[in-house]
Amino acid sequence: MLRPVIQTENIQSVQTKASNAKRSLRKKLRRIRHTLSNEQQAQSSKNIIARLYRLPKFLKAQHLAYYRSFDGEVDLALLGKDESKTWFLPITSDTRRSWERQRLIFQPDLKEAPMLTNQYGIQEPLPDPKLELKPPMLDIVLMPLVGFDRLGNRLGMGNGYYDRTFGRRNCIWRRPLLIGIAHAEQECENLMSQPWDIPLDWIVTGSETIDCRG
Repeated sequence: MLRPVIQTENIQSVQTKASNAKRSLRKKLRRIRHTLSNEQQAQSSKNIIARLYRLPKFLKAQHLAYYRSFDGEVDLALLGKDESKTWFLPITSDTRRSWERQRLIFQPDLKEAPMLTNQYGIQEPLPDPKLELKPPMLDIVLMPLVGFDRLGNRLGMGNGYYDRTFGRRNCIWRRPLLIGIAHAEQECENLMSQPWDIPLDWIVTGSETIDCRG
């Protein structure tokens, strides 16, 4: 009986083309993001924060993760001034556990707490195991992104930190609400997704709030 021949070269070729297409799209979207003026950036940030506070689940949430803006991302620094909630920042696991696959660790964003610059040039808290909160214990995670579509597919920087952190393996019994934060100019049509990609529940831009849960 003849066994089917798997065309591995063809599979690799398709994967390479898909990877190159993502890389090209990522570069294009980052370039668009950098063309936004300081005034446009500030207005987008203001509008997004206002939209977040109109979401009932956001108002009820107590443990929320956000991020330090980088490379033209929407700046959410003003959110940290809301002391009615506890805010957490992500730390790349490489900082503490170089032997494990890349994922995120979350610690409170404490005033006057020591910060360090990670390998990507992003500010994050100095790791302290006593302060660490497990990802499933967060109520909401505000996620930066490079591109998005209306189905909740997210194009990130390509390192997979958020996907590994909030995948089924790490969030078996509970997963936070995942909200993508973006400029409206970062919207795409039908982003290609992989089985390991974690879809967003909501996307908030300066002009609208998109429910991706169907």
